[in-house]
Amino acid sequence: MNTAILLPSGNSVNVSWEKNDSWLLTYETTVISDGVEELTLTLNNDRESAFPDMLVSFRIPKGEIATRWNANLNLEKTLLPEWGTAFISELACGAPVLGLINQDDSNALCCSVSDALRRIIWKSGVKEHTFEVNTILEFFTVPEPPEKFYQVTLRFDRRQLHFSDAVKAAFENLEKLPQYTPAATPPSGFEPLYSTWYSYHKDITDHEIEKECAIAKNYGMELVIVDDGWQSADGVCTYASCGDWEVAPNRSQDMAAHVRRIHDLGMKYMLWYSVPFLGIDSKNYPKLKDKCLFFREASQAAVLDPRFPEVRQFLIDTYCQALRDWDLDGFKLDFIDQLALAPDTVDPAIARNYAGRDHRNIALATDVLMTGIIDALRAIKPDILIEFRQKYIGPAIRKYGNMMRANDCPGDITANRVRIADLRLSSGATAVHGDMLRWDYAESVESAAKQLLAVLFAVPQISVKLAEISPEHLEMINYRLKFYKQHQNTLVQGRFIPSFPDMNYPLLRGESTNEAISVIYLDRLTAPCGKLAGGFNELVVNASNLPEITVELPCKAHAVICDCCGRETARIEAIQGLNKIPVPVAGVVEFTAAV
Repeated sequence: MNTAILLPSGNSVNVSWEKNDSWLLTYETTVISDGVEELTLTLNNDRESAFPDMLVSFRIPKGEIATRWNANLNLEKTLLPEWGTAFISELACGAPVLGLINQDDSNALCCSVSDALRRIIWKSGVKEHTFEVNTILEFFTVPEPPEKFYQVTLRFDRRQLHFSDAVKAAFENLEKLPQYTPAATPPSGFEPLYSTWYSYHKDITDHEIEKECAIAKNYGMELVIVDDGWQSADGVCTYASCGDWEVAPNRSQDMAAHVRRIHDLGMKYMLWYSVPFLGIDSKNYPKLKDKCLFFREASQAAVLDPRFPEVRQFLIDTYCQALRDWDLDGFKLDFIDQLALAPDTVDPAIARNYAGRDHRNIALATDVLMTGIIDALRAIKPDILIEFRQKYIGPAIRKYGNMMRANDCPGDITANRVRIADLRLSSGATAVHGDMLRWDYAESVESAAKQLLAVLFAVPQISVKLAEISPEHLEMINYRLKFYKQHQNTLVQGRFIPSFPDMNYPLLRGESTNEAISVIYLDRLTAPCGKLAGGFNELVVNASNLPEITVELPCKAHAVICDCCGRETARIEAIQGLNKIPVPVAGVVEFTAAV
């Protein structure tokens, strides 16, 4: 069955669904403002029934559209043919927002969907025969329990503005919905931190952590995240030991005393957990193995089913006990994306008619679980920190987490930069963190500094062995973290402007009330410094490969130049217009208007 819907703007949307006479589709269109309109679709049934396969599609002229945007497209933002790669949005993966972007970075169309819980498959690309960009949204593609009602709203923004402003507006609209009110981020969520993952992986001990933290604190790191390994005696790369969440004796003999010693250094302490994994070697496996969604042979662990109230209470009690017993300051809650069934699998609950489960929908039960976790932890410690990582970073996840981290990309400065930019557009006031930073200890200090410049517009997580790197690398870390703290308002809490998403954001910019900071990641790119004439300080960071940058100034300016360790190298006078400035690789120049 097909329904063609004409929007107030004159554009049309087509809705098609599997022929099923028991489902009735109704719709309503609304003009929100000039250039913004909404379409609300409602499915009603007089009895509980499986949802019909439903497609929503719309086309716009290709025009000058050059690329597409979604929070999890990463390096794959090219404009594909309509049969190209799709992306998904659901509770634990991505976000229901698509941006179509013109060659000049302006918004062609930004579409968002109010359902951030259920899986939606998005396909958007060029239709060869008509040379239009055709977008298709596929609903109800994974097993769903029978229902009688479903409602969803699609928002279309066609305003002529920078694409980043349209994308941010879409997420601001979603977070205003009562079901997606984001968790507040305490100030500590924006502080630089030390992570044990790349530096130690699973080979961690309390002694080594304390030794590293004693150094880290002196260089401006205010928090430590102890990652996977603390619960595993052998350190093998499976999750067979997950599920009991007891400290392995060879990792620490007294966890509470260990955390207390970190607190005595003046640092906060966060601990890693894989939320859904029930390892085959855990003592809890025999008790809970029948309350799981499936078993992962490669991981040697089952995935717990959040629809069982006992499962949810077990997880809530686990984290609350750890918080009370060890006085933790936060949790890194991992693998939320595993709480779902693959499209080609059968829900194990069906054969048992959902026996023992108080919810039939996995996504909705996961929402109940995560809400229960954050509420229980906040009741004990109101400023608790919760970190999630891509790809679970959408509007629903922001209800429970206040630190969103770029997905793992060890040593890849381009991927880290791109993922951070995408997260900044999708995360509102939530703290965005870069992937952990690790580099070859023998590489140049300028090369190592580029790792930190890749995450300059996010909270840095350092993951090198500080006791083993060179004094010059330590000097660079010290400068970069001081620079971050000095300019934190501009870098991570001001207006964020990413440019050229089709080229992996080679120019990023942040603006606050009295300064602007631009970073050039591509050789011979020009940085505009238009705020200088308005009394702003303009800083430009050279993350390119050349020891010089080009800037465009609206007036004459004084310039102070520093290298990658913050050592001043020159003071010059710059003219109005284009200037080629000798800035060392990974260095910075600060402009102030000449009176």
